[in-house]
Amino acid sequence: MKIRVKVFIGLVLLVLVTGSYIAYQFMGSGTPETTVRSSKPKMQPKNTSAHSYNDVNFAQQMIVQGQQGILISEAAYRSAANQEVRNIALKNMQQQKSDVNAYIALLEKWKESYLNLADYPEIEGHDLYPTFPGMADLTELKNIQTNTGEVVDKLYLTLAIGHAEGVLEMADTVGVGSENTAINKIKNAAVGRQKSTIQELRRLEHNIFNKQ
Repeated sequence: MKIRVKVFIGLVLLVLVTGSYIAYQFMGSGTPETTVRSSKPKMQPKNTSAHSYNDVNFAQQMIVQGQQGILISEAAYRSAANQEVRNIALKNMQQQKSDVNAYIALLEKWKESYLNLADYPEIEGHDLYPTFPGMADLTELKNIQTNTGEVVDKLYLTLAIGHAEGVLEMADTVGVGSENTAINKIKNAAVGRQKSTIQELRRLEHNIFNKQ
């Protein structure tokens, strides 16, 4: 009987010791690590060569706006009295032609259509003659094309400043948010030039108007 009791007590002690050891090992090792997989989808790289509707719309508008800028600069280069005005008109005309050709080439590469300024009827009104930011109305356009001398000097500086500011406005509205590398390159280069042009035009405007 005593032997059985001793055996029983020995088994109980063995169970207790073994259980304590297992518990100790479990607590010492900590909670097993659990791999948590993110439910968020992986970010895909942006396709900077793809173009959107907004890219096309912006390029189409810049073609028309730029083509009117060319007409204004051509008139000033031909008829202005002040040589500095003629010089800046020539520079602007060359830059505007370059920008317009770049936008046209881009749309043709994308196989997208566009309208030239000459495609619009010369009738002011909704959906007739374009009125994008910075564009002169038909009366102003006719005035600079038909006048000569100092009248053209003043009119050109006013219209050219407005045109340049219009480019900046369109870049910040219609042209904002594009991920297309090609159109951003053209736009950003044009914005940089127009900011410089505005400063030059205002300096010239101040000098000419103060002399009179």
